Amino acid sequence: MEMSSGLDLPQLWPLAGPIMWPSGGPLDDEAFLGFTSGKDFHAIEDEIGLSPWRPASELRRSQLVGGMIELPTICGKHVVYYPAVLVERARRGRLYAFGTACECPVAYLIYTEPDGAHCKVAGEPAEIEAQYEALPGEEDTIEDEHGVFPCKLLPRFINHPPPG
Repeated sequence: MEMSSGLDLPQLWPLAGPIMWPSGGPLDDEAFLGFTSGKDFHAIEDEIGLSPWRPASELRRSQLVGGMIELPTICGKHVVYYPAVLVERARRGRLYAFGTACECPVAYLIYTEPDGAHCKVAGEPAEIEAQYEALPGEEDTIEDEHGVFPCKLLPRFINHPPPG
């Protein structure tokens, strides 16, 4: 399905050829927020409508619970936990990935970023484990009163899950 934001911006990914920059119309703060949240996209074909995937776009906020961050999962029924120290590290530019699962059982590959933790992939536990293992980065463990938490320190260039 072809989509448009109405901003006439060049296609950055996948690369379709040389890109002239800047291109399109001006993008003020209000338009930028609508664009980045995906609210301004529409289908090129009139008979197809787009709307946010509410299980992911309307999750309740994460919260601090005794040294752990309680992260609502996209199934909408469960939560998972990760050490709060990862939030502080992400704010300083040290970004991590970790795998986790909820009770459904759906597994998730989560990336920490300066603005929070983001679910990059959801699927079968074995699939998520394989994608986690394939990530470049240094294996790390965080040990505290809650136990041992494995995670990977991501290289600075990575901001998306590996293909496949």
